Amino acid sequence: MENLKSDPITNFNYFRPSLAVDGVVFSMIENELNVLLIKRSAIDRSGVKRPYFGYWALPGGFVRSGETTSEALKRELLEESGLDLVKKKIRPYQLKVYSDPYRDSFNFDKTKLPGNHKQVISNAFVVLLPRSYNPIFGSDASDAQFFKVKDVLNKKIENKVLAFDHNDMLKDALMYLNEKLMYSTIALDFCDKYFTVSDIRYVYQSIWSLFDSEIFVELGNFQNKILKQKDENGNLLISSVPADKQQPRKQSGKGAPAKLFYKSSKAVNFSHTMLPPKKR
Repeated sequence: MENLKSDPITNFNYFRPSLAVDGVVFSMIENELNVLLIKRSAIDRSGVKRPYFGYWALPGGFVRSGETTSEALKRELLEESGLDLVKKKIRPYQLKVYSDPYRDSFNFDKTKLPGNHKQVISNAFVVLLPRSYNPIFGSDASDAQFFKVKDVLNKKIENKVLAFDHNDMLKDALMYLNEKLMYSTIALDFCDKYFTVSDIRYVYQSIWSLFDSEIFVELGNFQNKILKQKDENGNLLISSVPADKQQPRKQSGKGAPAKLFYKSSKAVNFSHTMLPPKKR
């Protein structure tokens, strides 16, 4: 089934904007926050290159008839990047709806007047990948790669900026994560079934440092805080993996191998707020 944009308003009694989805897909790679980008290669029916041809963009596309926005996101990610949210049981977080009439320059390629031609509204989602998941990129884009978030923010990518309003989406997603890190267990979404305290700490360090480059999350203090987190019933949020399943992970340097933990509660919120360390 083709994904068609809405026809001009003159064909209908009511204006019908097109609905799209975009995914801000984050992954911790070598202990640093990365975001998944695809290179645009869209060409219209007449062979004309679509806006932002050759630019990097967040993965996404149009919602098909009979789909929810969540279903459309899962399909688009599978088609464009080989990322299978259903198989991996990864739940996307709804971020925001982007409806600025000028967000897609294709909207007014004829009339140049908002509301008189095509308009694309996008429902954006945040997706967090566990450390061990390396998707096999699909063939529905000319290229798909993970980029360091700090490089994207500092315009150290081809063409310097992302297509459309995707820079705004990325920044909004980072604000969303920054807020959720304080009171929720969202950082554990980046972890595998068994993880070290350092795995969690790197998530906080990577995200907090994007907002303040001088922040340093000291492991000892962070470990004390995270190990004291409990759910509403007083049970520990994370617990040590039983001795017979422990396979301590070797750390860089001369430190002792890191102990493994698992999430021992289904709690989605912390018992104590996690705040960035104060500057010395």
